[in-house]
Amino acid sequence: MTSIADVVNVARDLLQDTLEPYRHDDTKLVRYVNFALAEAQRVRPDLFIGLDHTLPDIDPSDLSVEFPLHSMYAPHVAIYIAGMVELSDDEFSTDGRAVALLSRFTAGLKGNA
Repeated sequence: MTSIADVVNVARDLLQDTLEPYRHDDTKLVRYVNFALAEAQRVRPDLFIGLDHTLPDIDPSDLSVEFPLHSMYAPHVAIYIAGMVELSDDEFSTDGRAVALLSRFTAGLKGNA
């Protein structure tokens, strides 16, 4: 089972934010998980067939929740999280890396990454 904590930890690895105190709190990263799932549903609605028709809204206080898609999409969601953090984190990032990460997320959803 892949959990939301697993996805957040991969995103932290990409962001080089693995030592406490973290620069980016869980609430922010889980918000981006929810954004990634919404974007995944827009780009690939077929991934959500068989799931409840409402989009999952992951609560940041419970990272043990199971990742709602097939685990092969978890790394792509982690990439999306890192891209969104890069966009919002002017001090530590460049826009080019953020755009590359977000493009890789979309390509990964479509099977092109």
